[in-house]
Amino acid sequence: MNKMKQLAPFVLLILILGIVGRMDYDDHVQLERYKCERNQGMWKVEDNGNQYCGGKNG
Repeated sequence: MNKMKQLAPFVLLILILGIVGRMDYDDHVQLERYKCERNQGMWKVEDNGNQYCGGKNG
């Protein structure tokens, strides 16, 4: 039990860093999508989850 109390702050820190990292990645994807669409590009999302700018109109 004492060992768990010692590890709790580290577990919490790792959890927080994971959440912040995921939010940062989502913001990055949104920015890239915005830049793509602003240049009349087509944002593509594949079945496997890959996302990219497909160039102008396809």
